[in-house]
Amino acid sequence: MSGGEERKDAKVEAGSPSGPPAPSEEARPLLSGGGYRRLRRTVTLATAAVSLLPLLIMTLVNYFQYQEALEGTTKQSISRLLSNNKQSLEFFLAERVSALSFIIHDRSLDELCTPGALTKVIRNMNRAFALGSFLDLGIINSGGKQRCYRGPHRLEGHDYSDQRWFHRAAHRGTYTSDVFLGHRHSPHFAIATRHQREDDFYLLRATFDAEVLSKQIHTAGLGVRDDIFLVNRKGLLQTPSRRFGGCRPRSRSTCLTTPPASR
Repeated sequence: MSGGEERKDAKVEAGSPSGPPAPSEEARPLLSGGGYRRLRRTVTLATAAVSLLPLLIMTLVNYFQYQEALEGTTKQSISRLLSNNKQSLEFFLAERVSALSFIIHDRSLDELCTPGALTKVIRNMNRAFALGSFLDLGIINSGGKQRCYRGPHRLEGHDYSDQRWFHRAAHRGTYTSDVFLGHRHSPHFAIATRHQREDDFYLLRATFDAEVLSKQIHTAGLGVRDDIFLVNRKGLLQTPSRRFGGCRPRSRSTCLTTPPASR
């Protein structure tokens, strides 16, 4: 009995741990020192990006939309201004062409060339048209010679057969010239209409001061730095410009210089 108990006690002692249990290690934080600072910086930057990036995108989108709307409004305003001025100039010139056509259909060539007839016509036309008064009137035969003339210059008998405008007016029936100096040495433009007489024809030609074109251009709505002017097909100025100046005579056929392309 005693031997068996000793063996059982020995087994119990052998199965039990030898000595007292080891103390448990203290809990340590997962992040500490540099790792925590990096995590905090990453979270801060991510939060800022999530908050500010949509705002930045919307700001850029709104900016470009505003610029596009502003550009569209400006173009529309300029287009409307140009359209109004174009219609005003076309109506101004059409009125004068109609007046010349009425004159040559209302009176015969002999009647127009009687003394004082053209003087009376000019006076009546200037009364009818407050703006764009007639400077002079002349009747030119098919050979290019000015048969009769009324105006401030001595142009009766002058030969226009070598002038381009004479041939264009004879071919087209009506012709409106560019602004030029001509024999007057002052900026002006001319309108000529053709009248057919059986196998012959003659032209009634009127000249106008170039300043009346400037008066037809409306500058309402223009800013201090804005500019509006008239050019011909060659790009030559026909009216004064704020940026490019006014009339600077160079020859009898060309009055106003071309706006510099670099400006």
